[in-house]
Amino acid sequence: MSRKKLADKRIVLTGTRKLEEMSKLVEKQGGIPLIRSLSTTIFYDDIDIKTQLFRTIHENIDWFIFTTGVGINQLYQTAQQMGLKNEWIQKLKEAKVAGRGYKVAHALKKLGVELTVRDEDGTTNGLIRPLESYPLQGQKIALQLYGESSLSLVEFLQQKEANLFEILPYQQIPPNEEILETLLQEILNQEIDAVTFTSGTPVQFLFKYAREKGLSSELQKAISSHVVIAAVGKYTADCLRKEGVEQIVTPEEEKMGSMIVALANHLSSR
Repeated sequence: MSRKKLADKRIVLTGTRKLEEMSKLVEKQGGIPLIRSLSTTIFYDDIDIKTQLFRTIHENIDWFIFTTGVGINQLYQTAQQMGLKNEWIQKLKEAKVAGRGYKVAHALKKLGVELTVRDEDGTTNGLIRPLESYPLQGQKIALQLYGESSLSLVEFLQQKEANLFEILPYQQIPPNEEILETLLQEILNQEIDAVTFTSGTPVQFLFKYAREKGLSSELQKAISSHVVIAAVGKYTADCLRKEGVEQIVTPEEEKMGSMIVALANHLSSR
């Protein structure tokens, strides 16, 4: 009987979604899943979201720009609660729509909304590049963010003299410090074989914590020497590269299951 590709490998899952499903995929390959969720999603007050949504329906919006699938889903659920689901979807169909990442494309497809502009590579800069050819001056743009402003995208739209309206349905905050400390020590002490990332925010939280503890260089050395890092897609991989991580396992198809398969293939070939 052939040895499973993740036999006895300790694989860290840092996300918050589909953890049971991903754990089973790791176990199926013979691995040991370790859940270390590195972010918590906090949704803003219903009144704030409803006010923002109401504006998008009743104001003349030329463009909608979405940066996360979670944000789209939250706005859709709010529209349902308000009895304005059809009105909101119709508003999206009447406007131009831009989006970053496969999760955004998937969420919009479920609503029957087509993207006018999509990112080239899963990154914010990859979304900005195709937007540069559009006349955005004076255009009313509803930009969905997730708790902290995407500085490069906001600056680009301001330089284009667009009329910007930010929508903030939720934010992501760091987990309990104990979780960050546990994962940091597991990496430094060579207690794990791989860490998986399904979004950029957990990457930022982990490396920020390491910097605060004065262990940033130690973390980078540990990762480069004995811990394999896997990212679900190009945006997440780009966040890792910004933190100095050079060797990253990424799947051809930006899906969580595909990431686990790519990681298993990589580890079994070492």
